Amino acid sequence: MNWIAAYSIVGTASERDYVLNLEEHCEQYRATAPELTAMLERAGARAVAQTYLEFDCDAVEAAARYKTWMFRANLAALVTSAATAGAMSWSLAAVDTISLQVGLLAYGNTVLGIVASVAATMGVISLYILRQGRLLESWMAKRAAAETQRIAYFEDVVKYAVQQPAPAPLLALEYFRRYQFDVQKAYFLTRARQHEQSGHRTVVLGAIGAGLAALTSVVGLASGAAQHIMGALTVCGAALGAYAIGREQLTQDHRNSERYIRTYANLVELSRKLDDVRDAAVEGRPQAALEFALAVDEHISNEHRQWLEKTEATKGALTRLEEILDKRDIAGSD
Repeated sequence: MNWIAAYSIVGTASERDYVLNLEEHCEQYRATAPELTAMLERAGARAVAQTYLEFDCDAVEAAARYKTWMFRANLAALVTSAATAGAMSWSLAAVDTISLQVGLLAYGNTVLGIVASVAATMGVISLYILRQGRLLESWMAKRAAAETQRIAYFEDVVKYAVQQPAPAPLLALEYFRRYQFDVQKAYFLTRARQHEQSGHRTVVLGAIGAGLAALTSVVGLASGAAQHIMGALTVCGAALGAYAIGREQLTQDHRNSERYIRTYANLVELSRKLDDVRDAAVEGRPQAALEFALAVDEHISNEHRQWLEKTEATKGALTRLEEILDKRDIAGSD
């Protein structure tokens, strides 16, 4: 069997390849590549694959919990700052504006003060859950554990295959190419683009906040209620800018985009060696397939190790949010 035949049997990437469905894989190749199915049905491979699926499910749930509470904490800081500024400005504007002293408008500063208090309370609760529940550490640990099991699964298949007669090594190489190598390349390219787009949205938010904060230079030109309104807008602009900074610290969009595209480029560089590895496997040198798999997984593992740096960077975002919430001033609600 040549590598073209093995490539045709294993096939090309599809949207569902990121899901490690071992039962589906076994049935898919039972008729066309019984040697591959036999390798996948080994008890060891099944155990590692099942462990990965369990850890992956745990990691997805942990990620959802962390992102939910972190979003609430960051949003609470924004609402607290904006509502506090609004309450104080409303109180000052009401002194010069009769219409703000009658009817329901007379309670505007009180309502905004209550909103600030509720948002601050929600922020404190969210930060407490994030810190004491160690949601970030839990997410990173579970994701790293899951990806470690995924890597172990594919390495186990290839290691076993290179000890078997042809065409087992070649089939295992193509299996690794489709369900690990191609999947990881697609993942890092897609995530790099998503982080780039998200980072652009954060920059736009920060720019809007900076624009509003720049109104400080013209506040003195206004008078009466207009001056207080413009003052409130500048504070809201500063709050929006702080929110953008917190969002970037949370998502690490620009940093992650650069990292992921770099990892993708490294994997693409390795793909240039794939044909040589295929030829070596055909010529009776199956060890090349294992070395290729180990090289790919080393790049992926390096990316996983950098997640610890993200953990430390995101802790800074939590500290910043805590400072914003601790410095709130809701005197305007009195």
